[in-house]
Amino acid sequence: MTMTPSTRWLRAAAAAVATLVVSSCYYDPYYSGGGGYNGGYSGGGGLNTTFVYTSSDQWLYDPAVYCYYDRYRRCYYDPYLYGYYPVGYCPRPIYGAYHPGGWNGSGYCPTPSGYRDRYLPNYQNRVDQLKASNYAWAEKVRERNDATADAWRNQRSSAASNFQFSREAQQNRNQQQRETQAERQQNLKSQQQDWADKVRSQRATPPQTQSRPAYNQPVDTGSAARQARMAAAQQQQAAQRQAQQPAQRQPQPQAQPQPSGGDNGGKWKEKMQERKAARGQ
Repeated sequence: MTMTPSTRWLRAAAAAVATLVVSSCYYDPYYSGGGGYNGGYSGGGGLNTTFVYTSSDQWLYDPAVYCYYDRYRRCYYDPYLYGYYPVGYCPRPIYGAYHPGGWNGSGYCPTPSGYRDRYLPNYQNRVDQLKASNYAWAEKVRERNDATADAWRNQRSSAASNFQFSREAQQNRNQQQRETQAERQQNLKSQQQDWADKVRSQRATPPQTQSRPAYNQPVDTGSAARQARMAAAQQQQAAQRQAQQPAQRQPQPQAQPQPSGGDNGGKWKEKMQERKAARGQ
């Protein structure tokens, strides 16, 4: 069948969507401290596989070792031996085993079934314990024992443990952001409430008016000292007018011709003395 350009484009888009859906179920512990995604699953116990997400926040699945990783305890859990490995220990990669829950390598892996809260005794002899548990496929299981696998196990365990630390740090950052945002909102709410209370208080207080003197009461136009000076000046002016009044009323003496001599001169002196005496009264 001849494929048209539009047909090829549709198939390419569908393949891209399928790749995105599958890869979103994987967690790469080596990317950004354990926060990225990777679709590098190759199966068969390859060392380039990544953790796979499950339906529970507690569990990641490691298809290279066919075990779960408990995020809360930070240690591996064996779904076939039903127990935990020590913290910091990564089981060896194995070949020939089956993934738990019928997981086929795509999508989310189911959570462990038949969970038991216990640590595995003699955990380093995993293959022997699988065979002793009467799993039919355990007769074909092999472990990878070489320097590359040992180095990979150390890195794997460290990366898985760091993921929990980075996850807790992110949770703390998110909590701090929520608390800061809540504090800002509370401060803003308090400021708005204070402003509203101030406006209501101003509206409730009546305006103050300036008091005016009564219509029939005198108005103070000057200070007491100024009024005293005015009164003293008026009294002084009155005294001056009173002193000038007798001088204005007293007639001016008329000049008399002086006699040339004889008796007339004596009479004139007598009259002058009488007038002086009269003035002195």
